[in-house]
Amino acid sequence: MNRSGPAPALPRAATHAGSGLQLHRYRLRFEATSPAQAPLPLAVVRGSWGAALRRMACSTQAPDCKGCALAQHCGYRAVFDPLPPAGHALGTLSSVPPPYVLSELVPEGRGGWLHLVLLGPAQERLGLALLAMEQACKQGLGRERTPYRVEVAQHWTCSGWQPLRNDRPPPPGLQLLPRPADETQAAPAMQALHIALHSPVRLQDQGRIIRPEDFTPRRWLMALVRRIGLLADLYGEPLELDYLGLAEMAAQVQMSKASLAWEDDARWSGRQQKTHPMGGVIGSFRMEGPLAAFQPLLDAGQWLHVGKHAAFGQGRYRILESTAQ
Repeated sequence: MNRSGPAPALPRAATHAGSGLQLHRYRLRFEATSPAQAPLPLAVVRGSWGAALRRMACSTQAPDCKGCALAQHCGYRAVFDPLPPAGHALGTLSSVPPPYVLSELVPEGRGGWLHLVLLGPAQERLGLALLAMEQACKQGLGRERTPYRVEVAQHWTCSGWQPLRNDRPPPPGLQLLPRPADETQAAPAMQALHIALHSPVRLQDQGRIIRPEDFTPRRWLMALVRRIGLLADLYGEPLELDYLGLAEMAAQVQMSKASLAWEDDARWSGRQQKTHPMGGVIGSFRMEGPLAAFQPLLDAGQWLHVGKHAAFGQGRYRILESTAQ
């Protein structure tokens, strides 16, 4: 389900290359060539995109990727289905968050604007990623396999949306900078933020799904910290986050004016031939406390999302207001 909201604040622009995590934002305007299913679920777009990526990138044409000797050099794996990093502490991960987020699909006419974020190796395969999306649209999306045509491709810059041109590389992405190492040790600034959850956020605590009655700012904030920290480790440079200090600050954050509900959702996986639950918490809440240390993560999280299935568009939120105290 798509819910529009105010334009989010942007991550801080980098003053030097190679620090933190770089975000590249794109949006594609596509139009159906015949009456189409509306709104088109992001999970459906993702599935068709992944299938097109694999068809275009796979050298062996094997039925699946298990045991493939070329996996480390495969464009499909680099963009859509990354491998755990070899020789790294993160190599024990059972699943690796991919270097992309299908952020939202804003309906318009017979199609809409698809917003896409690419990180690290996915950005390096930009041409493949966009061409595969165009091919997926041509071959048809949704239950009716409705063909679409991609009409506009744009890249976000500090000056706003700019046309993406084939004759020149896209401009540098927006960078999330690491906090100074001693900042979380300083007296924390008190702040109030109003957060709107625009798509279901699915959090887990010790294997248990968090429902509205158990939702807390601490659980939500630390899920955000862990996700962005992991993405930076995998696709950028470590942010050197003080997880213990941030957890102590998050525990001091209070929630008020909460209007939260549970929204059921699910997706069908053609590859696994089963349905996956994707329900989560939606609504809005206000949180007050020592939030200054979380600010760059909160800004970037508006594009990277929070919780499970974030790459599918789940866990999308917007900061509606910010008040220093």
